[in-house]
Amino acid sequence: MQDETFSHKWSFSTLSRHLETMGVDLDLLWSKIYDVIIKSLLCLDPLVISNFKKVGFEKNANCFELFGYDILIDSNLK
Repeated sequence: MQDETFSHKWSFSTLSRHLETMGVDLDLLWSKIYDVIIKSLLCLDPLVISNFKKVGFEKNANCFELFGYDILIDSNLK
């Protein structure tokens, strides 16, 4: 198997192994990432409700949106 650490784009598993060898607490890092995602989605809640009312969706109507996130982590894992 080719060493993925020399390419420009690492797989998730390669990044995880690299961070673990650096002593990074992956559970804490993911907790911080989840926190950012959850807070950003909560900011959208009033907008979604407002749009539901404008369109006239019924109370039990279903819809979905797909969101993608790009998370940048600095050398201090912030």
